[in-house]
Amino acid sequence: MSRCFLLITMDECRYDALSCYGGTAISTPHMDSLAKSGILFKHALTPSPVCLPARCALLSGQYPHRTGMVTNTIKRLLAPETPNIFNIAQSSGWRTAMVGKCHFTATPYAQLKYGEPFDGSAIRAYLLSLGIDQLALCDGKVATFWFWDEYSRALKEAGLFEQVAYPGKPADARIFTGPDEWHPDYWVGQQAVNFLSEHDAEQPLLLWVSFPGPHYPHDPPESYLNRVDKSQLPILRWREGEFDGNDKAHCRSFRRELEEERPPWGCEGGAHPGGTSRYTDQDWKEIQLHYLANVALIDDAVGAVLAAAHDRFGDNLDVVLTADHGDMMGAHRLWGKGSCAYEEVIKVPFLTAGPSFVLSSGQGQTTNARVSLLDILPTICGIVGVEMPARYDGRDIRQSLHDGGHELLFSSVENLIIVDDGRWRLSINQVAQTTELYNLRNDPGEYENLAHLPEGQSARSRLERALLDHLITSTLGPVTSPVPTVNNFLPLVKSSQN
Repeated sequence: MSRCFLLITMDECRYDALSCYGGTAISTPHMDSLAKSGILFKHALTPSPVCLPARCALLSGQYPHRTGMVTNTIKRLLAPETPNIFNIAQSSGWRTAMVGKCHFTATPYAQLKYGEPFDGSAIRAYLLSLGIDQLALCDGKVATFWFWDEYSRALKEAGLFEQVAYPGKPADARIFTGPDEWHPDYWVGQQAVNFLSEHDAEQPLLLWVSFPGPHYPHDPPESYLNRVDKSQLPILRWREGEFDGNDKAHCRSFRRELEEERPPWGCEGGAHPGGTSRYTDQDWKEIQLHYLANVALIDDAVGAVLAAAHDRFGDNLDVVLTADHGDMMGAHRLWGKGSCAYEEVIKVPFLTAGPSFVLSSGQGQTTNARVSLLDILPTICGIVGVEMPARYDGRDIRQSLHDGGHELLFSSVENLIIVDDGRWRLSINQVAQTTELYNLRNDPGEYENLAHLPEGQSARSRLERALLDHLITSTLGPVTSPVPTVNNFLPLVKSSQN
C-alpha cells in the first residue's frame, strides 16, 4: 500500500464555524476528528482575503504579489511550468487529482449570461496543464454557473439544471431546490469518494478536494437547517460607534448614503443601500443560519471522504484541512470579505493529521505555531522527496511545529496589504487611503485603530519597515512571465500537441 496526501479546502469558511475552534452553533464531528487525532493550528493566516489570489498562492507557494495573481479579475495566469503542488508531486511519480472548485483563472464577467454557461474547454485545458491527472470540476455554487463543467453538465443530463440554477445575489439566504445529493458540496464529496474507491492504492496519490461552500449565496438543503442551534445566533463581534470616525477602510461599507455608489474598497455587504449598518439582528440570524447549515453539510461530506481515504490507504494517509479565507458574517456588522483585514477573514481553520504530522507529545494537540496556506507546497515537497523550487515563500509545516513558524505573516489583495506578527496587525488600504493598526493582545476585537495615536507609532514604524523589506526581497528576483489570458491558452495547448 502506497501513500496519500489529502488536501481538503472550503471556500470562505470562518475558523470559528468549526466546533473544534470553539463554534457552538453547529457540531462538526468529522472535521473535529482531525483535531482529535492530529494537530489543530491556532494561528493560520491566508495569503489573501480573496479567492483567486489565495488559491493561486496555495497552489504555487508564493505570495500574490510575487506571481501577479492579485485579484479575482486578473487577466493573466500562472505559467504551467511554474512549480506547483501538482507538477511537483507528478515529478516524483505521484498521481494527482482535484475534485471541486479550482478558481485559478479569473472570473470572465463580460462573458457571463445567466442560465447559459459558456464553453469552458480552454479553462479545463489550462487546469490540466498545471499537472492534474484527473479533474472533476464544480467551479462554484449553483447561482454562479460560469462555464460548463462536470457538475453543471451532470445537472443538465439529470434534468435538474433549470430547477436548481437561479440568479445569484450575494446576501441570498435560501434553500437548495434540488435533491440533497445534488447539492454542489455533497456532489464534490461523492466524486472524491468515487475516485478514492477506484484508485490503485499501490500508486501514491495527491488529492485536493475543494468544496465550493459555504461561500455565498448560502443555499443549504432544508434538512440541514435543523443542524444549527438557533439559540446561538447571531454571532456578532462589534462595538457601538467603532465606525464613527473616518480612519477605517470600511466606514462607508458600514454606513453610507442611500444614493451613493458602492465604495470601491467596500466589502460585499457595502453594496447594499445604506451599508451593513441597516442589517438587523434578524437579518444576521438568517444569513448565519444558512451559512452554518452549509458548513454542517460539508462536515458530513468530509466524513465520507476521510472514511474512503482511510479505507484505501490506511495509516499511510496524511491530511490537511483548511480554507482559502474566511467571512465577516456579521463581525463588525460587516458581511462578506472584500478588502477586509479583520481576523474573521484572514485567519483560517488549519488541521493536520497522519504519519507526517506527529508530535513527540502525541496526537490530539493544539499548537501556537504560525502557519500559512503557502506552507502546503514546501510540506508536499518534503513528503514526496522533491527539492524545493527556487522561488517560494512558505516553509515545511513540520519545521514550524518545532520552531514556532513564521515570525511575520503577510496577506494581500489588489490595493491592500496586511502584515501580522502575532501581537500587532497593520493593514494599508491604498484605495481607501487608510492605515489601520491593532494591538491583538490588548484589543482582540480590533476596535481601536492605533495607527495615528502615539502608543502605536513604535509598532507601526517597525511593521512598515518589515513590510518594505518583504516587498523588496520578494520581488527583486527573476520573474516567470504568466500566460496572458485563458482565452489564448487553448491555442497554445493545441499547437503543442500538433
